[in-house]
Amino acid sequence: MTVVALRNQNTPLNQTFNDDQVKLIKSTIAKGATDDELQLFLYQAQKTGLDPLARQIHFVKRAGQMTIQTAIDGFRAIAARTGQHAGTSDGIFERQPKADRPSKATVIVKKIVQGIRSEEHTSELQSPCNLVCRLLL
Repeated sequence: MTVVALRNQNTPLNQTFNDDQVKLIKSTIAKGATDDELQLFLYQAQKTGLDPLARQIHFVKRAGQMTIQTAIDGFRAIAARTGQHAGTSDGIFERQPKADRPSKATVIVKKIVQGIRSEEHTSELQSPCNLVCRLLL
């Protein structure tokens, strides 16, 4: 039996993946993973406390190369664990006339550090040639 421990703020520290869950992760979330890649992915999920079944961490394979990516929900989970995260605004999307998708998205991340509240304004711009530029305002 394969058992992998996983922890995050929504699950008890002793949560484990049983054989069926590992098979589910391999056939859906880590599709195309070798056994070694799957073990590395599950190790990273455990180490970071992110839950692949909750889509907090992703297995990505492009051109035969594997990488692990943290999802926005994973970053939110990590931020919540710090005790300093005081919320995130809804995204504000700007669209150029006649554009088929937003050209800019902005969110405000709020945190409290040593009793002082601060806000970080973050925007991403999408250029006509699909290049993305992230701005910290």
